[in-house]
Amino acid sequence: MKKSKHNFKVMHFVFVFALVSVISFSIGFNNNPWDADPNFDGIPQEVLDNLNQHPQTPDNFMSDPVTDADGYDNFYLGVDFAEGHISMNPNNPQQMFVAYNINNTWYTNNGHDWYRNNPSFPSSSGDPVTAYDGAGNLYYDNMKSPISGTWVVKSTNNSTTWSSALTFNTGNDKNWIAADQTNGSYQNYVYGVMTNSGTASFSRSTNQGASFSFVQSMSPHSLPGAMVAVGPYGSTNGGAVYAVTNSGSAFSSTYTFFRSTNGGASLTSMSSQNFSNYVGTNVNGRNSVQNMRTRPYPFIAADNSSGTYRGRLYIVYASNQPAGNGNKPDIFCRYSTNGGTTFSSEVRVNDDANSQNHNQWHPAIWCDVQTGRLYVQWMDTRDTPTSDSALIYASYSDDGGQTFVTNQKISNKKMRINCSSCGGGGTPRYQGDYNGIVSNSKVSALTWADFRNNNFASYVAYFPDYAMKLSTASITIPGSGGNQTVQMQVPSVKLYSDNVQVSHSISPTPGAGNINIGYPSGQTLSSPPGNLPIQITTSGGVPNGNYTLTVTSQGPNGTPVHKRELTINVGGGGGSSAFPESFESVTFPPPGWGKLNPDGGPGWNRQTVGTSPLPGWTGGVITAPPGGENAVAFCTWNTGGSSDNDQWIYTPQISGITSSDSLTFWMKRTYSAYLDEVQVRLSTTTPTVGGFSNLLLTKTYQAGNDDSNWTRYSIPLGAYAGQSVYIAWREKVTDNFTNGAAISLDLVNITGTVLNVSGEEIPLTYSLSQNFPNPFNPMTTIKYSVASETLVTLKIFDITGREVATLVNSPKMPGNYEVNFNASNLSSGVYFYKLEAGDFIDTKRMLLVK
Repeated sequence: MKKSKHNFKVMHFVFVFALVSVISFSIGFNNNPWDADPNFDGIPQEVLDNLNQHPQTPDNFMSDPVTDADGYDNFYLGVDFAEGHISMNPNNPQQMFVAYNINNTWYTNNGHDWYRNNPSFPSSSGDPVTAYDGAGNLYYDNMKSPISGTWVVKSTNNSTTWSSALTFNTGNDKNWIAADQTNGSYQNYVYGVMTNSGTASFSRSTNQGASFSFVQSMSPHSLPGAMVAVGPYGSTNGGAVYAVTNSGSAFSSTYTFFRSTNGGASLTSMSSQNFSNYVGTNVNGRNSVQNMRTRPYPFIAADNSSGTYRGRLYIVYASNQPAGNGNKPDIFCRYSTNGGTTFSSEVRVNDDANSQNHNQWHPAIWCDVQTGRLYVQWMDTRDTPTSDSALIYASYSDDGGQTFVTNQKISNKKMRINCSSCGGGGTPRYQGDYNGIVSNSKVSALTWADFRNNNFASYVAYFPDYAMKLSTASITIPGSGGNQTVQMQVPSVKLYSDNVQVSHSISPTPGAGNINIGYPSGQTLSSPPGNLPIQITTSGGVPNGNYTLTVTSQGPNGTPVHKRELTINVGGGGGSSAFPESFESVTFPPPGWGKLNPDGGPGWNRQTVGTSPLPGWTGGVITAPPGGENAVAFCTWNTGGSSDNDQWIYTPQISGITSSDSLTFWMKRTYSAYLDEVQVRLSTTTPTVGGFSNLLLTKTYQAGNDDSNWTRYSIPLGAYAGQSVYIAWREKVTDNFTNGAAISLDLVNITGTVLNVSGEEIPLTYSLSQNFPNPFNPMTTIKYSVASETLVTLKIFDITGREVATLVNSPKMPGNYEVNFNASNLSSGVYFYKLEAGDFIDTKRMLLVK
């Protein structure tokens, strides 16, 4: 529901903004003369003229992360107007605040769910920057309109409420702020810089934002990009305040460093440095990457920690390597150990091979106050040979900026850089001049403007981070006596090395009975990646219906934090979401399944179709039954246990069996010289050898008999109607030899008059629905119905009839299904999707528009 709502908002924004733009161009603009001046970085006037009609995302609450196939989250906040800046409460790492142009703000109090509460400024022109002081006061700085300085507002509760606006700084372009988060002599002081007609203004507050005062002008400063940071001075935490100005030409900047050792009462020039050259290409006197305007801003930070590199001053910037117009930029870091007097040689942050072929630019930095870890994020085209699309990357240094760890991909979808529909203006186009990053002692949080949906979308992500999945999206369970286990999965990490702690909630609360959640292995995954089992039981007659289990995982200090939802369908009949099972997943046994090996041998395992020879044999090949795919469950003679084979595999608990349900499966035996058998057994209690006391079937394989054809079995389960059961396959050799057959099992299902996992009655006929949305870009959903158990294929073809994707190729039980199709790797045009289910065939047309 949330995602379809998101898509509607995106489409609505694009349409309305495009319409407004056409109307505005038709009547002409009163352009700001600064628009053509490459020495200013304001938002183009044509854009400002339209902002009153800019359809900012109206939602005051967003908690729908965009999760990729690997399980990593990008938190989508909404559509704003680029230039995001992020701050974190040093006393509560789950409290964060993000501000985007012109005055679009978001805050979270739990690190996951984001809310909007924009303060009221007398006027505003944007360039939002933010800071938290050590006492937990939040400051938000925004340029006045017309631009003569900045307004600042303060919040003591993470932007739930705001103070009245006060004048902070004076100037006519690009501002920046920093606050002292230490316990030193100048704790909670707030500092600001701003471009001001050939100089940079420096102002401060010494009383936690009750008042602000101008201190001095710094020069030379002829280009936007003055920055400010707080570091230690000797043993005094927060005793050094650093500022840097930007002068020279747009393609050969001079960075002049200033330092204060008296709480910002005065600043002294320390040195001037020439580090940067072009960033991309000269377009109309501006640096440009793929028609996105940019500049080598001198981002600075200082190490306030008590670690080895305490006191280092860092500068990070983008610059072409090799130098020169039209080449491609890298991200560079330098450090000073003497207050900005001299700097180290440059260190390249991005680690891609042949970096001269890729663009890396648009950096943001933060140095953690507790650990001294230096974080950097940037835009990067290394994954796109044509260099026209980018992802957000990040890295960090734990050795004082001398080396950086393996770069990590943060955004989970590429964005086309030259975004003509985003709403920016000018040539090169305005698409935001900066992004933001902040950290606590464990991880950082990044925010950035993302063009993946052809607009200025605002995103947040954690780094380091871990992926999170659940082993299934839904389960079916009876209102009493139900017992199922799902897995909270962390399949991989991005440089994350802490534990993961798990909690949960259930909504709605059952009107009767209880849904109980247990953690057989505890609630902490100590060393991710890995799995943590979650046991779901029912008692007391929980009313039939769907309940949502929200599983929350987080790091030791509450960050990162991720959530996944599982639907608990109480009383939904015998059609468990664990079926049909075709053993396609590399996880074996499959989630919820189990093995028993009384003989001490290896037991059942997963084998892929085509494997030859058979494991433990000198010949033979693994095959699939009709409708099978790529793998089967397999067991063979015991290579190291007792003299008799005795190997078991069993299903998850199957809940709510009905009188018309049957167990179906395919099985075969490869040649053996010994007498052996497979027993199918059922337990109504526990999945143990003693529990499987009900014998459903014995299949005896005679010695010397190949019997190698696949056979389909169907066993009625009506005798167990209304109960929850486990079913096991027991392979047993009865000749008292350490040998036996090779048994294959596949396509296990529960069939009959069942309900699907959403609680709907099964359809009476096959059908294929029109995809929605249509036209689409790049995601669409296709729904179809299956009337009886059969092999189903759903394939995508282009207009020439060439197959471009296979969405479904597996047996399906009766029910209604839907599948998402991602056409991000396809070009615009007409496509066809074709469903084949038994004798039913249908084809429909859809339109991809990018």
